[in-house]
Amino acid sequence: MQHYTNNLRELRKAKGMLQIEVAQLLGHLNSDRMSDWEKGYGMPSVANLFKLATVYGVPPEELYREIRATTMREVEEKRISLEGENEWVRRMRLRKEAEVQDVPKP
Repeated sequence: MQHYTNNLRELRKAKGMLQIEVAQLLGHLNSDRMSDWEKGYGMPSVANLFKLATVYGVPPEELYREIRATTMREVEEKRISLEGENEWVRRMRLRKEAEVQDVPKP
């Protein structure tokens, strides 16, 4: 089972709220999901992520800082890789265009 590191418990405690209070604000009948989410045994849906952010008064990405940091790093690495690939493709295209121009006309 994958574990999702988060700041949910700390943010809830900072607001002085119980799990059941937050769960009720999200429309849940009990705090089971809140407990699981805080332990990292799952993640809230996008809708619940935004509700939690609203309840805690923080941007949604603040709830899962580690995931955000990892995602940003991965996207940046991929962007750099693609830029390198795109530069290679551009050079190959220019080389082919130059070769076509060098071909003598019959």
